[in-house]
Amino acid sequence: MTSTDLKAYLGIIARMKGLLNSPEFEQTFASLTASLPKSKQFLLKMELKRLAQPCNYFINLRGHVDGDVKPYQYMEKTHYLDSTAQQIFEEGIRDYGEYTLGVYEDVMNAENNYRVRHRKETEERVKNTLENLRKGPVIPDSPNITEKATTEEEPPKPNKLVQFGLYIKRCEEQINFGIEVEVRYNEQRFNAMTSNYLSQVAN
Repeated sequence: MTSTDLKAYLGIIARMKGLLNSPEFEQTFASLTASLPKSKQFLLKMELKRLAQPCNYFINLRGHVDGDVKPYQYMEKTHYLDSTAQQIFEEGIRDYGEYTLGVYEDVMNAENNYRVRHRKETEERVKNTLENLRKGPVIPDSPNITEKATTEEEPPKPNKLVQFGLYIKRCEEQINFGIEVEVRYNEQRFNAMTSNYLSQVAN
């Protein structure tokens, strides 16, 4: 997958990916990247070469995309593609002239891929959360809302012991086990400890 540093230049990569082995590659590349520093030009050229490398990966999209996946034959290999992936695959073959790493990555990063959707939804949630944090806490429009909520709260109740069993007399050894639990009451949470006995019959 193209690194984050080069995401801003995906347009150049898309324009150049079919020209890597053509005579006009150098001239076209130089004109498209004239405003970029030499280091960035070098990275772009290396990325184009990486994407143009022949690929032998099988593609199996069963259970990974929102579409009807069917067997697809290419060069004596059977891939499992939906219609969207098949279109991307065939366009990639036309651009690169063969099945390359760039074709594989384009197919695996299609918009209907569940993994891609999940990543985009996660990025959107993170973006929205950061925007909300930058805005700061939301202040209610009317102070009466806060006052009403305060007056309607139930008065605090004293803690109550919950007893699960009563044993008057024992003739066994006892091992005490404590388990940490969280008790929820309305919107409040309390940490507590249970008390449990594991008995062993005495000899």
